Amino acid sequence: MQLGFAYDINERPRSAGAYYQSLYQAQTVQPEVEVVREKPPVKSVPVEKKPVREDPPAKPEQVITPEPVSGRASVKSRKLIWVIAAVVVGIGALIVVSAYQDYVRRTRAAALDLQSDPGPVYKPANRQKSTTNPIGDMVFISIPGGSFRMGGEGGRLITIRPFKMSKTEITFTQWEACVADGGCKSNPTPDDEGWGRGARPVINVHWSDVQEYIQWLGEGYRLATESEWEYAARGQSGNEAERVYTTYSWGDQKPVCTQGTSVTNGASFNDGEGSDCYYKKADGSYRGTAEVGQYSVNGFGLYDMHGNVWEWTEDCWHGDVKDTPADGTAWKKTDGGNCGRRVVRGGSWNFTPNWLRSALRNYGPADSRHSNVGFRLVQD
Repeated sequence: MQLGFAYDINERPRSAGAYYQSLYQAQTVQPEVEVVREKPPVKSVPVEKKPVREDPPAKPEQVITPEPVSGRASVKSRKLIWVIAAVVVGIGALIVVSAYQDYVRRTRAAALDLQSDPGPVYKPANRQKSTTNPIGDMVFISIPGGSFRMGGEGGRLITIRPFKMSKTEITFTQWEACVADGGCKSNPTPDDEGWGRGARPVINVHWSDVQEYIQWLGEGYRLATESEWEYAARGQSGNEAERVYTTYSWGDQKPVCTQGTSVTNGASFNDGEGSDCYYKKADGSYRGTAEVGQYSVNGFGLYDMHGNVWEWTEDCWHGDVKDTPADGTAWKKTDGGNCGRRVVRGGSWNFTPNWLRSALRNYGPADSRHSNVGFRLVQD
């Protein structure tokens, strides 16, 4: 047994004798030995072992190993997947574009050709082409053919063939005849705004409502083209070389709101606050429309070509008339025409004299109804 010792360097003896004496004592000290007594052996008790029930071995899972695909087949599969994906994406894009176009058509009235899709139309099976209209008080005036500069001097030269135009704007009474006969189902009771019905011009009818009325009348009736309307509003026949262009059909004199045929420049319009022709009454309510035929008649015998209500025409809206068909036909979708907007002419009871000019152009959304828009018809 190897012995060793340790000491603190601070407690080292100071003399050699003391050092060797301590070394001697350390070598002669006998270590204490711990005596361990053996415990008697423990008698083991036999334990009966129960047989262990072994579960049957689980069936190995069937592993389906795909058949090896050749390199060429793998490439074909990938191409097919890409083709299918491209088709799906294309169809999705078409659906999105179609939905967006439908949204634009409904909220912004963009490029909707209502003439080709006027909606539900009533047309009596026994209605033939009319030589006289089915409503006794609807009078048509013969308009002689001629040529003129649309918009005035320097404008587009247009040649107009002869046609007939209704003497006045179509009235509530005339509209209700259509309803009574089973037609005009899309708008059987246009709102008169409380101003009265009867001989007042029918209002709150949009462009496709008018097409339904025309279908009820039968073949031979239509709206005027924009060029026909201006030609008729000017009230002068003859060729362009013989023509004198004036602001209104009666000349350049400002209109007045005096009724009666003795007044040559009478019209239903708005001449501003404080005037006798202001579009509002003293109580703040609107003066509204006047009965047809109460103001001046023009050179062709037509009433209310200036004022009372704006009048729908056949043409789609274009920003100018420089490319209007020279033969007087309607200008539709060609050259960027917007058929969601249809041209209206003539001014109305709540517009100032500038808007009543023969050359003044305006438009209305084809699917909107307004209290200052009506129509008159042409008969071929």
